Amino acid sequence: MTQININDFMTGIPMQRLPQAIQDAIQVSHFLGLQFIWVDALCIIQDSPEDWKAEAMRMADVYENSLITIAASGASSCREGLFSARGALMETPCQLFRISPESSMFAMLEESEFPGSIQMKVGQEALYKRGWVMQERIFARRTLHFGQGVHWECRSGDCSETGGWQYNDRHTPYLRPKEIFSVHFAPLRKVSSQNDLEDGGSAIDFLRAWDELIMRPYTSSVLTKKEDRLVAISGIIQRILHNPQ
Repeated sequence: MTQININDFMTGIPMQRLPQAIQDAIQVSHFLGLQFIWVDALCIIQDSPEDWKAEAMRMADVYENSLITIAASGASSCREGLFSARGALMETPCQLFRISPESSMFAMLEESEFPGSIQMKVGQEALYKRGWVMQERIFARRTLHFGQGVHWECRSGDCSETGGWQYNDRHTPYLRPKEIFSVHFAPLRKVSSQNDLEDGGSAIDFLRAWDELIMRPYTSSVLTKKEDRLVAISGIIQRILHNPQ
């Protein structure tokens, strides 16, 4: 959405004018029974510095308070959409089974490639090479990933269409939403003044936590505009500074 087409978009947006990823996300939202969907490209005036600045500072709230985040994890651009063709050799034919004679029929794919945890698979997808997405993934309470497979990620655990459930715990090497304001980020919250930083132990704890949990994954990602470097993690910084726990 831009200042040129905003008035036209107020009356309606033809589906065929939307990128494939947005069309697919609307379809998924409809299947989930949801009436509303937030799309950054449609809810922020892209050529308005004032609107962009105001909304960019609210992104943590948007993703943290959404019911579910739909991620085109395997797409390198919005034109590719959520759904991709599967390689015939990636999976064996799925198993059909019932938990009980009265239950619904379930289908589960048997995975033959891409070993490793669900978080690792998702983290290797094209979407997560982008700097802005790091903050979005952290704050989203529930995310449905469409990439090499379909994966579910929430604050209780992760699962995929190939079966299995992985519970989250504080020892996972990946940055998890619940950890931002708990054990891992305690050293960041404890440093609240210059005097704290002058204490050798606090300073070391602060720098170690910041480097491991923020800077390493963030600096390995890509931002289109270098001036977005601080804005793209502003929500994380605000939560660390203001969280009372």
